[in-house]
Amino acid sequence: MQQKNSKHNSKKAVVSIDIGTSKISGLAGYKDEYGMVKILAESSITSTGVLRGIISNTDKVSRAIKEVIKNLEKRIGQSIDSVYVGISNQYINNVIKRGILTRDDLDIEVSSADIDKLVGDMHKIVLKPGSKILDVIPQEFIVDSEQGIIDPIGMAGRRIDANFNIITTKVTAMHSIERSIEKAGVEMKNMRLNSFASADAVLSEDEKEAGVALVDMGGATTDIAIYKDGIMRFAATISLGGNVITEDIKSGCCVMPESAEKLKVKYGSSMPSMVESNTVITIPGIKGRDAKEISQKTLSRIIQARVEEIFDFVMEKIQKSGLERQLIAGIVLTGGASVLKDIKKTIELCTGFSTRIGHPVDNLASGYKEVLFHPAYATAIGLLINGIRMEEVNAVPDIEEEIIVENEISVSEDIEIKKEETNEENGVNSHENDNWFKRNILKPAINFFEEKNDVEF
Repeated sequence: MQQKNSKHNSKKAVVSIDIGTSKISGLAGYKDEYGMVKILAESSITSTGVLRGIISNTDKVSRAIKEVIKNLEKRIGQSIDSVYVGISNQYINNVIKRGILTRDDLDIEVSSADIDKLVGDMHKIVLKPGSKILDVIPQEFIVDSEQGIIDPIGMAGRRIDANFNIITTKVTAMHSIERSIEKAGVEMKNMRLNSFASADAVLSEDEKEAGVALVDMGGATTDIAIYKDGIMRFAATISLGGNVITEDIKSGCCVMPESAEKLKVKYGSSMPSMVESNTVITIPGIKGRDAKEISQKTLSRIIQARVEEIFDFVMEKIQKSGLERQLIAGIVLTGGASVLKDIKKTIELCTGFSTRIGHPVDNLASGYKEVLFHPAYATAIGLLINGIRMEEVNAVPDIEEEIIVENEISVSEDIEIKKEETNEENGVNSHENDNWFKRNILKPAINFFEEKNDVEF
C-alpha cells in the first residue's frame, strides 16, 4: 500500500532530455503525493545529428531539442527553462584510484565532510589530455585496517583509505552536449551517465546488491554497467546496437532500410529454431517492380548471428571487469533493441546468465502512456527520476522558512518579556542595594579625602 508523501508541496515540472542516436526524447513530470513519478508529457523527435552516441552536429541536435521542449511546454502549460541530460558511455574510461585521509581526533566520528574531502581530492588527479572527470564513485573504505566498509560515516578511526572508480570522458563529447542545450535556449542543470540513468529506472535495490549487469542496447551502441553491493563497479560500451542488425537485414535480404527495420520489428526473431521453416514474408516492389519474398527463418538466422556477436563482446567486457562470477542476478536487458523477439532466450544461451527485460515503469504513477512501457525510454525516465531527486535535495520549502522566522520573533519577544518581569520583581532590592552602597562605602571615602590636608601645601 502506497503512503502519501506530505513533504511534496510543489508540482513544478522537471524535464529530462535523452539524446540518442535514433531519437531525442523528452519527458516532463514530478513526484506525486505517493512518492511516485507522474509523467505529464512525452515528446520524441528523430535524431539526425548524433553518430554512435556522440553529437556530430550541434545545430541539428539543438533544433530537435528545441522542438521537443516546445511540444512539452504546450502539453504541460508551463515554460521550461532548465533540463537534465544524459551522456553516452561511448569514450568513457574507468580509472581506479586510492585516497587516504589521516584524522587528528579519534573522539570525533567520521562525517560526510571527511568523505567529501576524499572525493574532492580525486578531482585533483592528473588525467590524459582531453579527458574530464564525469563522476567519482566510492567503491569501499578501510578504516584503521578494517576492510570492506561500504559506509564509514559514524565510525571512529584515525586513518581512512578509500578506493574510487573515477569515470572520465572526452571533453569534446561533454562540450557538444552543453553547446546543444545552450543553443536550444535552456539551462543544463546536470549531466549524468546514461547507464546510471537506466539503472535508476529498471534495476531494483536487491539486484544491485546481489550483482547484476545492466545491458542497454540502443540504436548504435550497447552500454554496460555492472553493480555489486549496491555500487556501480564497472561501465563500458560497445559500438554495436540495433542499427547494425537492420543493416545486416538490408544487405542480406537486399531491401531498403525502411523495409529492413519493419522486418526486424514485426517478423524478426533471434532464434531460428523458434520459427516455422515454411513461413515466407512478401515485400512490395519499388515503383511497380515485382514483390520480393523472404523466408522468415533466413531473416532469423541473420538476426541471430549479429545478436550473438554483440553479446560475445558483452561477455568480454564482463570478464574484463573481474566480476563475472559475482553476478547473482544475471543480466537485465533494456533499450530499444531489447524488444526483439526471443532475444532473452538467445542471451541466456550465449552468456549462461539468467536474463530479464527491464521495463522502466516501476517508479511511475498509474496513468502513464503505454509507450513509456517500452525499454527505449529507460534512460529518459531514469534522468527524470534523478532530476526530481536533485530538485528535492536543493529545494528549501518556503513554509518552513516562514515558521522558523515566526518562531524566532516569538522567542525574542519572550526574552524581552522575561527581562522586564525580572526587573520589576527585583526593582525594590536594586534600590535598597544602591542606598546601602552610597551610605556605607561611597560617602565615607569622599569624607576621608576631603578632610585630609597636605601640610606642605
